[in-house]
Formats: sequence, structure tokens, C-alpha cells
Amino acid sequence: MKKLVFFLTVGLSAVIVMMVSANKSTKPPVVSNPDILEPISEADLLRLADGWPEEQRDGALKALRESLEKSKNISDAPVKVKVGEYDYVVPMNYLTERGGYSNTLDERRSLSARIFLPDYHGYTRKNFIDPFHPDRIDLTFYGRRGNNIQTADVLLDRSIRFELVEPESKTTQFGLSGYESLHSSDIVWIGESARGHHIFMECSRGTENEICRVQYKHQKNDYGIFYYYHARHLPQWREIDNKVNDLILSWRRNAQGEETLN
Repeated sequence: MKKLVFFLTVGLSAVIVMMVSANKSTKPPVVSNPDILEPISEADLLRLADGWPEEQRDGALKALRESLEKSKNISDAPVKVKVGEYDYVVPMNYLTERGGYSNTLDERRSLSARIFLPDYHGYTRKNFIDPFHPDRIDLTFYGRRGNNIQTADVLLDRSIRFELVEPESKTTQFGLSGYESLHSSDIVWIGESARGHHIFMECSRGTENEICRVQYKHQKNDYGIFYYYHARHLPQWREIDNKVNDLILSWRRNAQGEETLN
């Protein structure tokens, strides 16, 4: 069960997670928040290894110890990057799960980050070593020409026109309107966010690893957004969407100033 979530996450992240690629240094990592270096005990490692089948446990424990060693490189130093038309400054521990000392990334069309509930922080040593962390949000956001993500309303209209979902909502939950998939057990949810825009969300059902995938174009703030998390957090969908946008906008630096963003 846990392995499926891991491979789903790693498979997508292999495409979208951008590793540090410039201005490398041999200096020790900069840490302004000591909480990200919280200590990890042998009991923590054994607890995580217990989640693996018995015949794989020794190998899992070895991999966890290797990750623990790499976690010493975690830093929250600011990283500068241009995504599409805008500049961003992002704490390093949101950007990469393997640490690094670079403070500049190459210009790109999209950027990926990892966010952890309930505090919406990036990687710490403790959550770093857990590849199946149940409270992780995997985020990618795109510049204006980064991809073809459309608004939630367009995405729903296309899903109905191409007979992917039922044409009418037959269920509501947590302030969301649900449209049943015509080809699987999935359900598409449409809702109005705390900021007033609509979100498009697909949630898997009937499996042990239920994932909710959110995507839409944020027209006012000029970016496309894609993120996913475990479906058990669905009741928090509006808070999660608001906090994810808060983070993106807090990272953005542009000529207009952040006060114009919503």
C-alpha cells in the first residue's frame, strides 16, 4: 500500500522536481530555523522500517540511514529563481529533498515544491527521511506559458463535452460539487476557493491509496497550479488551497510588489 504512494509520488516528481543546478558551494548549509534540524532517534528509523514487508526491512533500514546522513544538508537558505515572467525567492528546504548549497536556480517554466501539513513548512530532517509521509503536498506551479493548464470551469466543461464525467453534479460535500467519472471510480470536484476562484480536483476512490489532484489556472496571479495530497485531507481542501497560494505569492518578487497579488 505505502509503496504505491511512494512510486506514484516519485514517478511524477522525477519529471517535475527541479534540482539545484548553479552557484554550488562547499559551505555548510545555512539554517535560520533550527526546528528543521530536529533530532532523529534510532526508534524513529525502526518505526519507519516496520512499514516495509519483513523480507525488505533490512534494506529499508539501510536506505533510511543513508537518507538520515543526507538530511544533514537540509537548509532554509533563500534560493532565487525566475519562473515564467516572475522572480521568486524560496527557502531551499521547500525545493529539494536531497539538500544542496546553491542559492540560484536556472530560469524555468515551472517549479516544484514539497509542503507538509499541518504547518505548511518544507522539509525537516524528520519528514525528509519518511518517503511515505501522509501529510505531504506535492506542488508544481507554472509561468504563463509553462503549460496548458486551463481554468477550473474550462476543465470541467471539457470533461463533460468529452463524456469523461456525468453532465450534472449529483453530490455535494465540504462545499464541493461532485461529478462522477464515467470510466472509473474517480470523482471530479469543483469548488470556490477562499480567494474566489474555482478549483478543479480529481480524487481517486475505492483504493487504499486515495489521492486528490488539484489543477487550475489562476488568471489574476498569472500562473498555473498543480498539486496533490492524500484524500484524507479533503475536508481541508479550502484551507490547503489558500495556504498553497499564500506560499507561492510570498515567494514571488516582482516589479509590481506583492500588495497587488491575491
